[in-house]
Amino acid sequence: MDQKTVRPSTGKFQAMNHGLNLKWCCSFNCHLPNGVINLSDEGKNELCFISSHTVVLYNQAEQTQSLLQGHSNAITSISFNKEKNIIITVDSGENCMMVVWSVEKAVPIRVVFNPDVCGIIAIDTSPDGKLAYTLSAPFEGSQRVRIWDWQNTDEDLPIKAEGELKLTNNLEFCTRIRANENDLNEFVTTGSALIRFWKVSANSCTSYNPKFSKKEGKKDNSLSKKFVETVFFTKDRECQAVTGTEHGAL
Repeated sequence: MDQKTVRPSTGKFQAMNHGLNLKWCCSFNCHLPNGVINLSDEGKNELCFISSHTVVLYNQAEQTQSLLQGHSNAITSISFNKEKNIIITVDSGENCMMVVWSVEKAVPIRVVFNPDVCGIIAIDTSPDGKLAYTLSAPFEGSQRVRIWDWQNTDEDLPIKAEGELKLTNNLEFCTRIRANENDLNEFVTTGSALIRFWKVSANSCTSYNPKFSKKEGKKDNSLSKKFVETVFFTKDRECQAVTGTEHGAL
């Protein structure tokens, strides 16, 4: 460890008066979707991973870590946008927050405090990095989806649109959110037994049930498995979506 160095965040958002000063992170949250992100390009060999409350930027060539700290709770989701070279992290619980980090400078460039009642459990960004799509933690039988214009500094909560998903079972709720790269007014939320597609109109988000054929699923009983993730793709100029299960079925 003596040959490795730590480059702490230089942003004022980082709390410096800790009883313990974090120096190096050796583990990551393996249960977090996209918890390890490849940030490498032609000029650098770097990756990002989440270790509890901390975002770690690891430079493999220089053997250094930049530790981005500030979350009061363990980070629940992360999204990287290559266009703007930013990372957005969220958490859930008391004093929750959404933080937009500059990858190049390793500092926060926008912080939204208490973005939802119980916090956020999933986030995605638009291809241009201007919008953030969030899915709240379940609260009183419902979940909330929101689209954020995070660059709007005139408002403490720069919400562009939002919608609510009523839950019929407190044990069945959505855990992932994914924007349609070809249509920013459409996104999807996925849970182990629940999938909802969303359309955005003005400042409102409305959900609807997807249309799909059970014909293929009946062959291997894949529709009885737990859903993991849904993504959009284009086939023959038609936008479609595919959902994967925990056993690898599509």
